[in-house]
Amino acid sequence: SNWQLILGRFLIGFSSASAYLACGKVISETLPKNRYALFLGLSMFVGCVGGIVGSSMTANCATYFGWRKFTCTMAVIGFIIGVISFMVLKSNPTAQQTIKVKTLDGIKILVASPSCWLAGLFACTSYLPLSAIAELWGTPFIQSRFNVSTADASVCASVIYIGYGVGSILSAKTAEKIHSNKNTIIAFAFGLVLTFTIAIYSDAISFYTCITLFGLGSMFAGAGNLAFDISYKFVPSSFAGTSTGYTNMLAMSSGLIFQPLLGKLLDFFRNGQVNPDGSPLYDIIMYRSSFIFVLAIIVVSVIGMMFVKERE
Repeated sequence: SNWQLILGRFLIGFSSASAYLACGKVISETLPKNRYALFLGLSMFVGCVGGIVGSSMTANCATYFGWRKFTCTMAVIGFIIGVISFMVLKSNPTAQQTIKVKTLDGIKILVASPSCWLAGLFACTSYLPLSAIAELWGTPFIQSRFNVSTADASVCASVIYIGYGVGSILSAKTAEKIHSNKNTIIAFAFGLVLTFTIAIYSDAISFYTCITLFGLGSMFAGAGNLAFDISYKFVPSSFAGTSTGYTNMLAMSSGLIFQPLLGKLLDFFRNGQVNPDGSPLYDIIMYRSSFIFVLAIIVVSVIGMMFVKERE
């Protein structure tokens, strides 16, 4: 039934949320604080690669073995990895504070900081290339624009994931070099808006140029990963998991908020038009009109970043 499917999806997301938090916690306890952004970026890169490889592998294995057997097998593998992690990963005593603090104290610090909210807003909007384009509207947009097959258009999603992963590392290295997460984010955001504007609205580019620009734009969007480092520096190291979870919550709200919102915008611009077979008609003008909102909200979040106060 529908409620069982919804509950299952919720439990999958609820359980997998700990993955990125665990990365942040392990990094904070094993590496200097100034290396946090870089290694969190590496974690994001591995996650993006896993998303690309896992999608095709899951489809092939589910077809060959059946989705029930494959799902149960993956659950067993995940359980084994969890047991191994529990046995191998140990808390670093030197990373623990001598003063005992409550978990909610870290949340209070983050919630009370305007800079953490503004950084989280950029994390949310910089994730739009993944949540709104790679995961949902990018493939039909490319199909409508260049009249290519679904398989060819879906390359856009893979390129966006790769670009975001690479950008997570590149932005961290840049921030280390210039000693500023904030200025790196602002510079990368300019590149993001410029490349996506050309990719979406220029009629003078080819299919391959458009895909390349989406990849470059997503690379610039990877600077959103620096928002995690900004929030992390507002709390003691013992709250690394809390700060990662807080910022990740804001970043993941991108899909929750903007996917249905863009769908409603597309329906608004469609104004009831349908194809001969009765299915909704979405053309290039409708997509472009809706994507203006994506670019506008990114610009707003960049303006907000100008008011962020960084901490060392």
